[in-house]
Amino acid sequence: GTRAAASVVLQGRPHPRWVAAAGGEVGDHLLWPVQTGRFGRGFGYVRQTRPDKRHDGIDIVAAEGSTVRAVADGLVVYADNEVRGFGNVLMVVHPNGWVSLYAHLYRITVPAGYRVSAGERVGFVGNTGISHAPHLHFELRVDGRPANPLTLFEGRPWIDAYRTWQRQLADGTYRAASGTSFSAPITAGTIQVPSCPSRG
Repeated sequence: GTRAAASVVLQGRPHPRWVAAAGGEVGDHLLWPVQTGRFGRGFGYVRQTRPDKRHDGIDIVAAEGSTVRAVADGLVVYADNEVRGFGNVLMVVHPNGWVSLYAHLYRITVPAGYRVSAGERVGFVGNTGISHAPHLHFELRVDGRPANPLTLFEGRPWIDAYRTWQRQLADGTYRAASGTSFSAPITAGTIQVPSCPSRG
């Protein structure tokens, strides 16, 4: 759960011990991480201010405090705010070796070493780090490299979320906090994340 663990998953493949400890399974599709979230920005060279810099994930727009859920079963290997730009960020290693990353969170609700199940709450949408408005920056890393996750989500959930949001705006039922109540972080059920090997 250290900054060194974050460096390992950001710069290459996760340690095999972490993959083995992840347990569970990854199905054919990933869950959309914010059920009420709308598509904000895609993967690749899509930045308006820095078109030469690749955007390594997707941005999902949602009200601050909206629930963020794990896209698949896995092991939390990092849950802190020491990675520049990401604010409160969570990194999960999945049993197939993939890594999912959830950034700019208002609060993280699972600690490093915790095994998460697909759909389990892992945090709340926020505006921490280098961020201009509440959103979730989500990344997927396959074979140690950033990958476009959009093709892996079942259906097109961002379309459904966008239509719901439009409908709520039109009829006046949209609530900025979506009725989310903040509760204490989960601390039970953790396991020790093995230390990363020396890269010398």
